[in-house]
Amino acid sequence: MKESMITGLDIGSTKISSAIAVIDKNNKIKLLGTGICESEGIANGKVQDLKLLSDAILSSITTAEKAAEKTAQNLYVAISGPYLTFRTSQGTIPVTSGQGPSEIEQIHIDQVINNLLLDIKRHFSADKYEIIHCIPQYYTIDGQENIANPIGMIGYALSVKALIIIAETAPLRNIRKSIEMAGFRNATYVFSPIATAKAIMNKDEKELGALMIDIGGNISDLLMISNRYPRLAISIDKGSKLITYDLYTQLKTPPAFAEQLKIEYGDCFPQEVSPEINVNIDGIGGRQAGVVPLDYINQIIEERTKDILDEVYKQYLNNYQETNSLTAGIVLTGGASKMKNIDALCFNIFNMPVRIAYPDFSRFNEPIQQLNSPSFSTLVGLIYYALQEEAENKKSNRISFSLNFSSIKNTITNIFKEFL
Repeated sequence: MKESMITGLDIGSTKISSAIAVIDKNNKIKLLGTGICESEGIANGKVQDLKLLSDAILSSITTAEKAAEKTAQNLYVAISGPYLTFRTSQGTIPVTSGQGPSEIEQIHIDQVINNLLLDIKRHFSADKYEIIHCIPQYYTIDGQENIANPIGMIGYALSVKALIIIAETAPLRNIRKSIEMAGFRNATYVFSPIATAKAIMNKDEKELGALMIDIGGNISDLLMISNRYPRLAISIDKGSKLITYDLYTQLKTPPAFAEQLKIEYGDCFPQEVSPEINVNIDGIGGRQAGVVPLDYINQIIEERTKDILDEVYKQYLNNYQETNSLTAGIVLTGGASKMKNIDALCFNIFNMPVRIAYPDFSRFNEPIQQLNSPSFSTLVGLIYYALQEEAENKKSNRISFSLNFSSIKNTITNIFKEFL
């Protein structure tokens, strides 16, 4: 059997990471190579310098190719930022045959989703927006809701409710252009939290309801899932680089040293700290070093981390008022989730149980030590997403629409499998 090879590319604000993987003969994922380099030319998910970003992408993928001794192919790209937004929409069609009800067939599924996408098109300009994902949440037949697979059932009317991920065209085209400049003309774009959830959220969390929070450098991503399907997906332009910024501006120290302070000494929810404990602080550009109380450093870190999590909570409440839907609580990941006591601070804000999530490698042929960190949750999830998509594409029972809405075909999640 020919191996399905994919390349995952996570374009973050701190690092650009890539991975090449295949499915082995035992139906396990085999990681062939990875490439990680510093992120350049992008901030808050938007391109600032095409050449710098393109060079960084090429460097990351070239490193992965050398490790894999393979050429990258089937590129899947995780993207994130406030230029991506979500909508929940519904489409409805009649399925009657003469005077009586009809059996629902695949053609009816195609038609009802087409109806939904046409409704989205009426609300968004095709010149300014592109659809990235259209994920059916459930179907309704004659008022009976929460149907996962309506094919073969009998009814008069069929409805679908779906989560739509929409991107502003200009920022997305700049990302696409930077990838083309790196030598890759065909790529599939995936909203980062959709991928991340595949690597870290377990079956109970997806079924009972949980809010995934991925705190990156410039961006924090949210994905709320219940009954196995996503209910909201949001990017906000606040991340852990703000903590570093506060440290180096208030302590008058180099940014690199401020980042080191955050990692080594930082406590997001400190207990009482003796004011006698001090930390030596590097000066800027050869200036004299200083001494700062540890409790002051922790105060800076706690205040900014609380600000980030408060904004996450605000965005969640603004977009989804049913707080009792999060039975499983919070799933926290991303590089910032490694900070001491961030789970305690998160619990204090959300009043929900919190789990710090590392990538799940149960579907890999062996543990992957270099990716065993919350910092790589999106990249690992992207591998899962890409291999699942490649397998589904081979089955030829996919639904896709262009509708002149987007230059990217809008792939509809297969109704016969759960979303994640």
